[in-house]
Amino acid sequence: MSRRPDSDGLGERLSRRPLLQGAAGLAAALAGCSMTDGRITDRVVDSTPALRTAFERLSPGDTIHISAAGGPYRTSDWLDVDVDDVAVVGPGIPGLVRPARGADAGGIRIGHHSHCENVLVRGFGFEGNRAAQRPRAPRCHGIAVRDADGVTLAGNDIRGTHPRRHGDGGSGISVTPGCDAVRVVGNRIRDAGDRGIQVAGSGLLVAGNDIRGSLDRAISADLWYPDGENHTARHALVTGNVLGDSAEGSLTGVAHNEPVGPGRGHIAFVGNVGYGAHKSFCHVRGPEPFASVAVRNNLATQETAGLTTDRTTRFAGVAADAVGGDTLVVRNNTFRGYSGPGVNIDGAVREAVVAGNALVEPARAGVRVRQVDGGTVTGNVVVEPGTVGIRLVDAGGLRVGENQIRAPAGPGIDVRGGPDTAGTDIVGNHLRDTGGGDRGGDGGRVSRGAPAIRVCDHGVRVRGNSIHRNRGPGIIECADGGDNRYEANRADGEAPWRITSPTSRARDNAPPLDVHRGLRAEGGLLSVTFDRVYARAPRLSFGRRGGAVREVSYRTSEAGNVVGADIVVGADGTFDVFVDAA
Repeated sequence: MSRRPDSDGLGERLSRRPLLQGAAGLAAALAGCSMTDGRITDRVVDSTPALRTAFERLSPGDTIHISAAGGPYRTSDWLDVDVDDVAVVGPGIPGLVRPARGADAGGIRIGHHSHCENVLVRGFGFEGNRAAQRPRAPRCHGIAVRDADGVTLAGNDIRGTHPRRHGDGGSGISVTPGCDAVRVVGNRIRDAGDRGIQVAGSGLLVAGNDIRGSLDRAISADLWYPDGENHTARHALVTGNVLGDSAEGSLTGVAHNEPVGPGRGHIAFVGNVGYGAHKSFCHVRGPEPFASVAVRNNLATQETAGLTTDRTTRFAGVAADAVGGDTLVVRNNTFRGYSGPGVNIDGAVREAVVAGNALVEPARAGVRVRQVDGGTVTGNVVVEPGTVGIRLVDAGGLRVGENQIRAPAGPGIDVRGGPDTAGTDIVGNHLRDTGGGDRGGDGGRVSRGAPAIRVCDHGVRVRGNSIHRNRGPGIIECADGGDNRYEANRADGEAPWRITSPTSRARDNAPPLDVHRGLRAEGGLLSVTFDRVYARAPRLSFGRRGGAVREVSYRTSEAGNVVGADIVVGADGTFDVFVDAA
C-alpha cells in the first residue's frame, strides 16, 4: 500500500495544496463536474470501451459521467481511481455495471495503486456476477477504498457482490485502514457476499444507507481478513441507516484484534433501524479491549427463522464480549423480541452505561452484566423477560436505579457476586408482577414464586425499591450473602423479606422486616424470638399495646448473635412487635 508519510493529519493534508484550490475542486465535484487549472473536464461515456478508456486515462480534476444510454456495461477488470479531485457520476440505475463472464473483479477501486484525495462516486450502479466468476476469487467488492482521503460515496446501488464468504468475500463497500475522512452516505446495498459496508480508517461517516441481505454484518466498523487480521475504525459515526436480514451476522458491530492506543476507537452507532433475521443488533467483540463505543437511539426487532449460522440463536440486542474495554454506552435504544438478553455485557469492562433502553420480551435476561467494574444500569424499561429482569454477575461498583421491570419469569433483579465485588447500589427501581414462573433457561429452570430482588453478594445497598403484585418474596438474601443494607423498600404482603445474614442491616422497610403479631403478655413479661439472627441488637417498634413497654433485654446465641428479646410491660394484653431497624 502506497501512502504519503504526512497523510494522517488534517492540517498537513490541507497544506499540500492551496486551500482555495482544494475547496473549489470539491465543490465542483459535488456539483457533477471537476476543475483542473481552471478548466472543466467532463467525460461522458456511453459504451464499455469508452468507460474503460476513461478510467485508464484519468487526470486530476476529471469527471466521468456514466450514461444510462450505454448500459448495461460489462467490464473485464476493476475501474481504478488513483488521482486527486475526481468525480464518477452515474444515473443510479441498479446493475448498470457488471463484470463480464470470467472477469474476477469488482466495481470501483480508489487509491489502489497510489494515494489519492478528494474523490466522489455518486449514482454508480453495480451488480456482481457470481455465476460467471471463479468461486475462490477473493474480495470482489462493489466499491473498495484502499489508500485515499476525503472520499465521498453517495447514492450508489450495489448488489450481489462475489464471493459469498466470510473475510475474503465480496462486500458492498470496503474502506481499509489507510483512509481518512471517508463518507458513505445514502447508498443502497442488497445481497452482499460478505459485509454490506465495512470500514477501517479514521474520521468516518456511514449515514442514511439502506442495506439488506448481507452474509455477515450489514455495517461493520472494522475490516476483517481471512487470516484473522482485523483493523478497527477510529472516530467513526454510523447513523440513520436501515438494516435488515444478515444471514450469518449481526446488523452492526466492531471487532478489536489490535491493541487500542491513545486516539483509537471512539465509535458510535446512533439512530439506526434494524429488522429481519440477524444475530445481534450490535456486537462488540475481539481478543483485544475496546475503547469508547456508544450504541444510542437505535430501534430493532429480531427474527431468527432466516439465520443460517450453525451457532446458538441466543443473541442479545447489544452483545459485548471482548476481553475487556473502557467506556461502553448503551443508551435510549428499543430492542424487541431478541432470542437472548436485551443487553449482554460480558467482559472486564470499566465504566459501562446501560440507560434509558426499552427491552421488550427478550427470551433471556433484560440486562445481563458480568465482570464490569463501575457504571450504571438506570432508567431502563424491561417488559416480560424470559428469565431475569436485570442480572449482575461478578460485577462491582454499579448503580442499578430507576428501572421499571414488569413480569419477569424469574427474579426482577439478581445480584451474584465474587470475592472482589462490592459497592453496588440497587436504588429506586419499580418491579411489578414478579415471580411469574418459568419462561426459559438462563442458568437453569426458574420456578414460580421467584423473588423480586435476590442478593447473593456482599456490600450491596438496596434502597427505595417499590415492589407490587409480586407472587414471590420481595427480597431474598442468599445464604452466602452478607454485609448488605436494606432501607426504605416497599412491597405487598405481610412478610415479603427473607434476609438471613446477621451482618446485614435493615431499616424503614414497609412492611417491617421482622413482624410478630398478636403476642400475649403474661405476668408483665412478653417474649419474642426473631425470624433471623442479628449481629447487633435491633430497634423494635410496637403496634397494638396491651400496656406500656418498660424494659427490653435481648437474648443471644452461643455465637453472640441476637436471637430474641424479653420485654417487660405494664399490663398483660395483646402486642404487635416489629423489628424497625437492624
